[in-house]
Amino acid sequence: ILFVLVIYVVSLVFRESLGPELGRGTVSSDDVGHYFQSLPRSMFTVFRCSFGDCTTASGTPLFEQVTQVHGGLWSLVYSAFMFLVVMGVFNVISAIFVQATLAVAAEIASKKIRMRLEDEERWATHLWTLLEVLMDHAGPDEASWSATLPSSSLDKVMEEMTAMEFDRQLFDRVLKEERAVVSA
Repeated sequence: ILFVLVIYVVSLVFRESLGPELGRGTVSSDDVGHYFQSLPRSMFTVFRCSFGDCTTASGTPLFEQVTQVHGGLWSLVYSAFMFLVVMGVFNVISAIFVQATLAVAAEIASKKIRMRLEDEERWATHLWTLLEVLMDHAGPDEASWSATLPSSSLDKVMEEMTAMEFDRQLFDRVLKEERAVVSA
């Protein structure tokens, strides 16, 4: 919509300034006024010029003829228009696409994290790995604990584990084993 609005405004200015006077009769296709004789024709010409195809039917540059007929000021106006379109409007359009792409990528990453957090099998596997490491860390006396402990023994084991102090190397080992599980 922004691009169409810019094309419309510039076409109005060019139609009134470069187009033939209304009621003047027909205009030859070699005349500059032919390309700005009506608003739709002026919009088409400005649209073509905004994408770099600013030539007459015979292949000569349109704004060279505009400069010869109407003066050098129109070359500056055309240059300013091209700068506005190329640097302004097209960059805004590109930014909108980039923003939309980044938003979709963030949403996909968020869904992936949410799915990992909701994966019960993953939680159970990593919890079991953590318990094994903690039991190994508890010492050789408790190394013979089995997974089928009665509820009262399990409570005792949990109390003992919460009373333990763990150093950074233990957590580094757990993280290292987690990476190995994830990559496998």
